[in-house]
Amino acid sequence: MRSLTVLSAVVLGQAALAAQQKTPLTNADVIKMAKSGLVETTIVAAIAANDTAFDLRSTGLPPLNQAGGGPGHAGGPRKSQLTRS
Repeated sequence: MRSLTVLSAVVLGQAALAAQQKTPLTNADVIKMAKSGLVETTIVAAIAANDTAFDLRSTGLPPLNQAGGGPGHAGGPRKSQLTRS
């Protein structure tokens, strides 16, 4: 449990650093978070706290879905978040 808390803090710290650098979160960022086993609430918090640049084209969504981070999956961007950029 402690390692999950530390990992969450590291990911949120990286997300905050990315926000300071004006780098939006991408599909690859969500995939990394989902594959690392972060809980949905942590991933959603990172998405909500940062600008996003999700690739919603037919070539961008399958890798996100395969990683378990697509719309409707735990940790994936929600419909309301997909329009943010």
